[in-house]
Amino acid sequence: MVKNQKGVSLVELIAAIPLTILVFVILTMAVSSFVTTYKETRLYLQLQDELYNMVDLIRHGYIDKNIEASEGLIGLMTANRVEISGGRNMMTLRPAIIAEGLPDAYKTTFYADSDGRLLVSGQYGLNSFQETQIFPSSNRKIGRELQFRLIDQDVFTVTQNSTYGPIMVKLHFKGQVRFREKEIGQNPLEDKKLNTRIVEYNTSVFVGNTKG
Repeated sequence: MVKNQKGVSLVELIAAIPLTILVFVILTMAVSSFVTTYKETRLYLQLQDELYNMVDLIRHGYIDKNIEASEGLIGLMTANRVEISGGRNMMTLRPAIIAEGLPDAYKTTFYADSDGRLLVSGQYGLNSFQETQIFPSSNRKIGRELQFRLIDQDVFTVTQNSTYGPIMVKLHFKGQVRFREKEIGQNPLEDKKLNTRIVEYNTSVFVGNTKG
């Protein structure tokens, strides 16, 4: 006996091809969307981490490799004087006088520039370092802008009482990460929504060593 055998005709096979292509296209788009979302999420988390590390350096101080560890760090936690200038985008910290007769020989200045970077300069007695970049970690650009940058220059605010101390320093940082360039036809609002993400970081630091 010969059993009945079933198969797929050529017509049925040809008819199924468009459906197969459609499934393949949908799958490809889903994978592409997942990869894009993953990359953007990773960059967004990197922005958060870099802002946090930057604020931590401002709190505790930054020391250059050419400065001896025994000199100590000059940050908000050890500052004796806090001076805000440059339209609140520059902050100079001075510790308790380390060497007699050298009141200006020790200081650290944090400065937000027009490109959206945060720089630090330091003077430690006879040694110094100039405009070391602490944010962002790299100067990679997308188009004409840094991929990671500060988009608000009003970052340092000091509150002090009538006796000039102690004081509270408010830090306000708004960082932006750009995923891709602005496309032709996109308005600024669409560009901001589709191509960038923003992290806003606000904190206050009590400066207990301030003497005025």
